[in-house]
Amino acid sequence: NNTEAFVPEEEKSVNKEVCISDFVDAGASYAIAKDICTTEAEYELAYRLEAGEYCDSWGTIVYDADEDVEIVKEFNAPTEASYSYCYPYSPGIQNAPFFTGAELNPFGEVFDIVFVEN
Repeated sequence: NNTEAFVPEEEKSVNKEVCISDFVDAGASYAIAKDICTTEAEYELAYRLEAGEYCDSWGTIVYDADEDVEIVKEFNAPTEASYSYCYPYSPGIQNAPFFTGAELNPFGEVFDIVFVEN
């Protein structure tokens, strides 16, 4: 029984310059965009973090009833009510529903994306 999600091959590779441009367009500094898009990691699906669990790459945090998605590097998932995901293959963030506008916040609007500098 294979429960791994199907991911098209084109989503498993990244054009670094396009990736950087996409993140800068979303509000990231060039340094953050370059860090997210320059990875040696093999493609791997994002996974949900439990409260207190550590993400050793880039990930996302959405607090309950919030309009923002925080994109953070190397963090512990908060203990407050939230949804946190770790992206071992960080360029994959650009395919996330909140990033593409396919997922709306609790107020029926596109999520604001906040890049957190550590």
